[in-house]
Formats: sequence, C-alpha cells, structure tokens
Amino acid sequence: MITQNIDNLHELAESTEVVHLLGELYVARSTADENLHYQLEGKDIHLSDLGDLGSQLRPHIVCFEEDVSEIRCAEAIVKTADN
Repeated sequence: MITQNIDNLHELAESTEVVHLLGELYVARSTADENLHYQLEGKDIHLSDLGDLGSQLRPHIVCFEEDVSEIRCAEAIVKTADN
C-alpha cells in the first residue's frame, strides 16, 4: 500500500506493508539524522525532546521544498506490480 496520507488509518484498517510517501504523523525523527525515527505513542513533541544524538526531534512529515524520501521505495514497489 502506497499512500500520501500521514495518518495511521491504513494501519488501523490492518493494511500491511504501508509506505507513507509524505511521512507519518505519529513518528518523530532526529534533526541530526533523518534515518533515526521514534514512535510518539500519542505524545506531542516538545522543544526539550531530543533524539539519541542529542538533537531536537521533529515530526516525520515532508515539509515544503523537502525531498520525498520514500519515493524510491514506492518506485521499486510500483515497478514490480502487475498491470
């Protein structure tokens, strides 16, 4: 499942292997290393919330003018799909 949604509705509907092109609202990521992700578990992000590298956490969503990091994953999946 490839989606532009940032919510977790596909997971709540028990879809498996969901690729969120624009990120996930319930996940935070490190500002020092975008590959470090943290589950928020219903909590908000605060200025004092730091990742393992000591850098500020931010929502794991694509903002204006940022690259869509999951696009290569989505491309690979689409190339293997049946017509």
